[in-house]
Amino acid sequence: MAFNRTTLSEYAKVQGGFAYKSKDFIEHSENRVLKINNVRFDTVSYEETAYISDEVAQSTEAWATKEGDVLISMTGSGPNAPQSLVGRVARVWSDEPKAYINQHVGRIQLLEEGKVHPDFLFYLLSLPQSQDFLVSNSSGSANQANISGKIIGLLPCPEVTYEESELIANIVRSLDEKINLNRPTNQTLEQMAQALFKSWFVDFDPVFDNALASGLAVNDFPEALQKKALSRQQQRLQVQQQMANEEPSARKKPSAHKQPSADKKAEAKPLPQAANASEQWHQLFPSEFEQTEDLLIGVDGWVPKGWKLKTIDELNDINPESWTKKNAPDTVKYVDLANAKNGTVLEAVDYLFSEAPSRARRILNKHDIIIGVVRPANKSFAYVNEHGLTGSTGFAVVRAKKESYRAFSYLSLTNDECITEFARIADGAAYPAIKPDDVAKAICLYSNEDILKTFENIVGDFLSKKAASEQQLKPLALLRDTLLPKLISGELTLPADHNKTKA
Repeated sequence: MAFNRTTLSEYAKVQGGFAYKSKDFIEHSENRVLKINNVRFDTVSYEETAYISDEVAQSTEAWATKEGDVLISMTGSGPNAPQSLVGRVARVWSDEPKAYINQHVGRIQLLEEGKVHPDFLFYLLSLPQSQDFLVSNSSGSANQANISGKIIGLLPCPEVTYEESELIANIVRSLDEKINLNRPTNQTLEQMAQALFKSWFVDFDPVFDNALASGLAVNDFPEALQKKALSRQQQRLQVQQQMANEEPSARKKPSAHKQPSADKKAEAKPLPQAANASEQWHQLFPSEFEQTEDLLIGVDGWVPKGWKLKTIDELNDINPESWTKKNAPDTVKYVDLANAKNGTVLEAVDYLFSEAPSRARRILNKHDIIIGVVRPANKSFAYVNEHGLTGSTGFAVVRAKKESYRAFSYLSLTNDECITEFARIADGAAYPAIKPDDVAKAICLYSNEDILKTFENIVGDFLSKKAASEQQLKPLALLRDTLLPKLISGELTLPADHNKTKA
């Protein structure tokens, strides 16, 4: 039997964030400020936060976050937008840094301790039907909707005892915790891929290394490159010093090798240096630079000698396949813009093709890249890790013409500089968007086939490990998402001594 019904206001109210002024923000500090873009679905993002001084932080301590806080975005795109942002809820986990909530970010505050478990309210607010309620009851335009604490308080809520709410929260949170254990690993793999891309194709570390190894002095580099050459030279000296400091301790043990192990060397160096440590890889790179006419490419127009500017569609096919009424399957697993985020397909929803959204048309293959063309700053992009998915026409689908182009194309299109450029050229006030042709004509710096094959071997392995981890998480996420609405509604029977308030 289902629980009796009440509203969220029976248990909690919403505390609005502090209205920090522009003069309060500084370039960097230990005191992060969370804005609405930091409140993601289920999780808090600590990327691109604002910062305040210790003095301002101390005076606004009442708005500091702590473990278990439930945050909600009270401003964002509304019900008619392709991806609603108002009403998103996130939980602060134990390993997350302390931060301060800005205006338009709300915090759910219990009216009375011991009446309901706060995690129960977080899971209630996370339900699809709760999200629908919040978005549909927001006010304002599709591009700028708002929801008040009063409206949030009207959200339908089961009438539960503390014991019932705690039991439900514990069941669902145990699944969440297992899922969250893998997230840092996946983030690390993505960051490793991005770091190596930046090292090879943005900072040109191996080319600087080769030039320095050939005897070229820093002052002999073109003036525009001297700062980077000096920085790279210092990095190389630091690594050499670290390795030299390890050798004496290794020599003290008769059973140890004369040189540190490969693993210890890797631990002693930042990723780019470690990845560049092989002389064989260095031989793939030139030791000279040349200038192009485009000052926005490379370092003030300087690029490795022999490298060429190419457009993405020279290396990839764009939107290569789509479903039509003639070739469509009976069912599709549909991925929309809301379910692709920061490199990962979060969820694919099963539909009969006849009942699927009209935008469910892009045929996706494993290793395809999908780039959201609507509001590109939202980073609705992903590297597809399985066959059989169907994407929204709101994506540009990028399919590599060669295996060696996959990782390079993915990181060329999803690095911060490229996403920022897509956001800059997006057209339209209510629905800023780019065209698939904008993705096709994005510029990349082509090195040579041997370098790209080597890069694919390294980074392709990172992406494969990330994919395997994500596949392991999907059954847990599916179980959580299946159990949650049944537990909160009371459809699933709890132990007998927890059923006191059922109708």
